[in-house]
Amino acid sequence: MSRTEWLSSTDAQNPADIGTRCLTSVEELAESDWLRGPLLLRSPYSKEEVLTFPLVSPEEDDNVRPEVKVKKTEINTPFVARFENFSTWKSLVRAVYNLKKICRLKRGAADSAAFDVEVMQEAEHFILQEVQAFFYKEEIRSLKDGKPVPPSNCIVTLNPFMDKRGTVRVCGRLNQSNLPVDEKKPIIIPGKSHVARILVSHFHSKVYHQGINKCVTCRKLRGKLEHQRMSDLPADRLTPGPPFSAVGVDVFGPWTVAARKTRGGLSHNKRWAVLFTCLTSRVIHIEVIEEMSSSSFINALRRFVSLRGPVKEMRSDRETNFLGALDAIQADAVYKLPIRDYLRNNRITWTFNPPHASHRGGSWERMIGISRKILDAMLLNPNAKQLSHEVLCTFMCEVYAIVNSRPICLLSCDPDSPYVIRPSMLFTQKDFTDIPPQTCGDI
Repeated sequence: MSRTEWLSSTDAQNPADIGTRCLTSVEELAESDWLRGPLLLRSPYSKEEVLTFPLVSPEEDDNVRPEVKVKKTEINTPFVARFENFSTWKSLVRAVYNLKKICRLKRGAADSAAFDVEVMQEAEHFILQEVQAFFYKEEIRSLKDGKPVPPSNCIVTLNPFMDKRGTVRVCGRLNQSNLPVDEKKPIIIPGKSHVARILVSHFHSKVYHQGINKCVTCRKLRGKLEHQRMSDLPADRLTPGPPFSAVGVDVFGPWTVAARKTRGGLSHNKRWAVLFTCLTSRVIHIEVIEEMSSSSFINALRRFVSLRGPVKEMRSDRETNFLGALDAIQADAVYKLPIRDYLRNNRITWTFNPPHASHRGGSWERMIGISRKILDAMLLNPNAKQLSHEVLCTFMCEVYAIVNSRPICLLSCDPDSPYVIRPSMLFTQKDFTDIPPQTCGDI
């Protein structure tokens, strides 16, 4: 029997099979490989020849596991770190209170209202002691040994001492008073601890958010208003040109005027005003209209163009009378005149501001506010109580004359430059400054 044949025969023999398969007799079991050992150990070949196996590279053998090194690290988490899992002082005290109450009830303590108060106070005192033990280790060690706190310590100015329960307190000058101990000798709480933050937040909420700048509710109630950065000015505000080439328009009012006399008194109607603002020279023009309709506005626009000259671009908000006026102009609804062709031939464009964006019309909204103030002062006159259409038109002319005489640049303190640039000077090339006549006695 060759060695190759012998090895092939031993591959089919497995000594473990005898333990799971039946044998016919006891003698067969005694002569089996189960008790005598495998045939490999009883072969006629030398042990060196039989037990020699080819070496297998560990990288190629799947049964060889690489060496794994495991490092065990022990982390000792302080007990105070568990307090950070609670966001409020009430929840932290309630958790410690429940643990202490369960422990004392298991020891046979009787549950009562006084018992609950005692356990609650004990829980609060336990939390503060644990915080002090973590942050003031050296200070507590010095106080227990009867030594003073080192001068370089942060709490040395508080003159700390330790009471009978082992709590570090402030030694103040109120020892002879009848105040409670917590007020005469307050407990020192580390300001950098989580307990200090939730304590401050607890009492801050009890006084309804008074005086903390990091509180979200306080910022909502008393925070400063944020201002959005303004965008660039449109091109028609910056492009030089003749007055009223680029115009902003808006309507304001109304005012009650006496329309006609009747047997019972006067018949009153309402009047509005259309304000045209030059976006470059800042000159304004006001036209009075009888109703808030597209036709009234178109008539006012025609009077304005006839007096002030052609307009290149108009800006306004999205009021219904403006939108209706634009539709009427495009449809030639006013006296069937070729207004659309006129706007097209003169290259007049009408731009509307986006919806709900009144700030885009600030250049003419500001002029409306100034005009209202001047007109309100005019109407204080008792003779102006019964307004007529003619009187209101006269007032409007005086209003925009006053507005156009306002300064549009910084006032100079130089006595050699007494004149101030006004919108009316750019528009009419005249100075309407009333300078009293000078006499020798005035000098």
